[in-house]
Amino acid sequence: MKFRGTNFLDIIHPARAEKRRTVLFVKILLYTVAAAVAISLIIVGIYFGTARKVYNLSETGKQNLELASAEISALNLEKAGFYLSEAENNFKEAEESFNKLKFLSKFPWIGNQYDAVAGLLRSGIETSSALGDLADVAREIMNVATDAQSVVGGIPEVGAGTSFAEISPEKKRELLQKLFVSPPRLQGAKAKIDLALLALDQIQEDKVAGQLLKVLGPVRETLIKIRNILVKAIPAAEILPQIAGYPSEKTYLFLLQNSDELRPTGGFIGTYGIVKVKDGEVETFDTDNIYALDGAAEKYLRVPPPAPLAKYLRVGAWFMRDSNWSPDFPTAAAKADWFYHAEGGAEKKIDAVIAVTPTIISDILRQIGNIEMDGETFTPDNLMDVLQYKVEKEYYEKGIPEVQRKDIVGKLGEIIFNRLANLPSSKWSSIFGVTEKALTEKQLLFWSKDEELQTIIAREGWSGKILDSDGDYLSVIDANLASLKTDGVMDRKINYSLSKDASGDIRAKVSITYKNNGTFTWKTTRYRTYTRVYVPAGSTLVGGSGMMENDRIYNPAGRPGKIDTGEEFSKTFFGAFISIEPGKEGTLSFEYVLPEKIKNQISGGSYKLFVQKQSGTIAHPLTLNLNFGKNIKQASPAEEERYWGDTAYKLQTDLKVDRQIEVRF
Repeated sequence: MKFRGTNFLDIIHPARAEKRRTVLFVKILLYTVAAAVAISLIIVGIYFGTARKVYNLSETGKQNLELASAEISALNLEKAGFYLSEAENNFKEAEESFNKLKFLSKFPWIGNQYDAVAGLLRSGIETSSALGDLADVAREIMNVATDAQSVVGGIPEVGAGTSFAEISPEKKRELLQKLFVSPPRLQGAKAKIDLALLALDQIQEDKVAGQLLKVLGPVRETLIKIRNILVKAIPAAEILPQIAGYPSEKTYLFLLQNSDELRPTGGFIGTYGIVKVKDGEVETFDTDNIYALDGAAEKYLRVPPPAPLAKYLRVGAWFMRDSNWSPDFPTAAAKADWFYHAEGGAEKKIDAVIAVTPTIISDILRQIGNIEMDGETFTPDNLMDVLQYKVEKEYYEKGIPEVQRKDIVGKLGEIIFNRLANLPSSKWSSIFGVTEKALTEKQLLFWSKDEELQTIIAREGWSGKILDSDGDYLSVIDANLASLKTDGVMDRKINYSLSKDASGDIRAKVSITYKNNGTFTWKTTRYRTYTRVYVPAGSTLVGGSGMMENDRIYNPAGRPGKIDTGEEFSKTFFGAFISIEPGKEGTLSFEYVLPEKIKNQISGGSYKLFVQKQSGTIAHPLTLNLNFGKNIKQASPAEEERYWGDTAYKLQTDLKVDRQIEVRF
């Protein structure tokens, strides 16, 4: 007997009923699993072909990228463009097919693998497209220089044995024109590389299988290298044509700053010149002794000098030779331009001011070779010693008029320009490297009256400008005042420390230790410097030590000097004089309270310090000992491991370049 849907025996035997239900559940489960397996096999059968197609297309795209790379190295840009276009199409087709598997992204773990592959495919598309754009730009330029053999930073050279002097004026102009219009396309290529990197950055690497991780690392490294090339190539393409006199001629006021006689923007201006450039050709390069211009102006020009110049140089007027008193090169360059015209400079229109130190000239000699001139051999290592001897001592011995003593600089400059113009193009990359290094290390400074061009120069950090900082800031600026060329034998060490005082304020201390390794000669003497320390605006001076009223000749009683204070460039500065006898050492220190905003930043859990080097200096040692009174969680650059785990940040570095420090609590 059965009731509908129920077995009568199950009613009178509940245990039997439970057993039957269990068996039924197992049967249903088995049927369900079997059905799921069957459905899965059908799905795999359907999608396996898609997955295989995606893999094959990706592999083909990768092979096309490799073929394109080989063709670019050989400068077969037409073929490279073809392979890059094929690679882009391969990756796009793979992406379209892969999107059919998007349902997999909803499954745990598998979804992470799906996202990783999707990111790699998108990266491949953007990379292929970006490289294709670069190949197009290069190909257009190469069509002008049909004998090109190699490429430097994305810019074609014109034959491994060809020199710039051998290129016709027409081709030079056309090359500059192509370069002049290329930045928007280079920017577009960079944007695509940025998108490729963004696609990779969105991948959750901690949830991705090991095999995929092995692919991600090299792809990211390659993209970063390409991006770095573009970061350098874009400003070069924006600036180089204009500096080279395209589309219009450029006239430059040239300043040679002798860093052995250090001044705020790099060194004493002993030689100036006028350089005219048009379509890549140097049409004029005339140099002269700065005193030839200043000497004539001394009869009528009466500009009051900055107070330290008046006191420590004992002068009553200001002239072009001292125009770089400001450590901010745009300010100093504008002042040099003003003095040039005020003192009767013949060139009415100056487009820009270029300042160099001997460091870059020595680096250029390392690339173009030694120079034989007037019975002397100029090498990278003896350049300044020989030049200074000739212009500072030999001219006296030979009775050469003072206004002619620096003619040698002009002659040397002409030889260098000729060597550069005739340098085989295989060496151009090394010259670009020298220029980049000089700009980064502030041995080469540039100021343009063209606001758009100056904006680019400032953006790239090539302007020598005193920079803004939203955190702590430090810049030590020395000015050699009547110490001959003694900076060439000086050692400096800069120490910066800070700590909380009893009232909770952040107290900072800057100490500059000078060691004079010279003797009394025609070239070196006691070191006399007026030193300014630039710090955050609103800093309050507490005191200092080491400052002198003057040197032992003008201050035999040894009276201590005072500290000057002032505000400029959105900074507070403290200034004082110190003199160091040959073979002696001395330290100048400034102690001050940092403004409230720095204290608040530290309280909020972070601290930033920007240390800006003085232009023209090489690599002053810098020691930091910053005690915040609270445990440090993270710092960049990192301390040595032995200093970890306390409230102080300790670092020994140098000022070869500007330094940025960040600490988190």
